[in-house]
Amino acid sequence: MPEIEIWMNVDKNIPVTETLTEEKLIRKMIAPEEETNDISSESDGEKSSEEKISWGEAEKSLSTFLQFCEKNAQYSAQEVMELHLIKESFMKKRELSFSKQTLEMFFVECVGLLQKRNQKKNRIILRNHYL
Repeated sequence: MPEIEIWMNVDKNIPVTETLTEEKLIRKMIAPEEETNDISSESDGEKSSEEKISWGEAEKSLSTFLQFCEKNAQYSAQEVMELHLIKESFMKKRELSFSKQTLEMFFVECVGLLQKRNQKKNRIILRNHYL
């Protein structure tokens, strides 16, 4: 067997850790950041409860790190500029996340209002039926 085929088949017998269904693929395409928002730490080989980091905490940490790099002579101007670009990208993603949450809350409120409206309608119909 040629060496290239050996390299190509090296992981052929390793079991697949995750098989994605169509639904999971769609979810990952729509909201890929949801899975990366949760951070868990391991201690003594056991998983502890997952700790969720808010956008605000992440922004504060990123800003603090950026200030550190700006004042530290070991970081070049190019590296600091790259960090500013990362922060700008972060802020855009944060804004998109908030826009998505606001839109979802709007739809939830609309559904709630429609359900209340339908309940009132049904009560009126029942009341008129028995009168």
